[in-house]
Amino acid sequence: MMRRRTAQQVYDTSVGHLIRQGKPASEDGIECSYRTKDGLKCAIGCLITDKEYRVSMEKNNVCAINRHGILPEPLVQFIDLLEELQSLHDDILTKSKVIDKEFIRVAKNIAARYDLSSDILEKLI
Repeated sequence: MMRRRTAQQVYDTSVGHLIRQGKPASEDGIECSYRTKDGLKCAIGCLITDKEYRVSMEKNNVCAINRHGILPEPLVQFIDLLEELQSLHDDILTKSKVIDKEFIRVAKNIAARYDLSSDILEKLI
């Protein structure tokens, strides 16, 4: 039986992954991917196991994969947080291509909106 994740665990896993990876998951540098051929993962892709991943997720935002019933069930309860984390990757990181002050600012704002700790930023940056 899989242990339920908390919003803090989702945030820390996603943001920590993006910081460690240091660049967006994109095949062409423009369009984001949940997973790339060279192993990069986006803010949501890093939360999805190999067993849960479906190629049909690609080219769909997290709300669409939820509507299609292919978002892993343990993540469904975090859909609003996932939307914001996806935007952090797709809109902020893909634009800058690096972890910069804007990424950090937006990541801290996400944590604040959900009453989460942003300590992962200080630990990894």
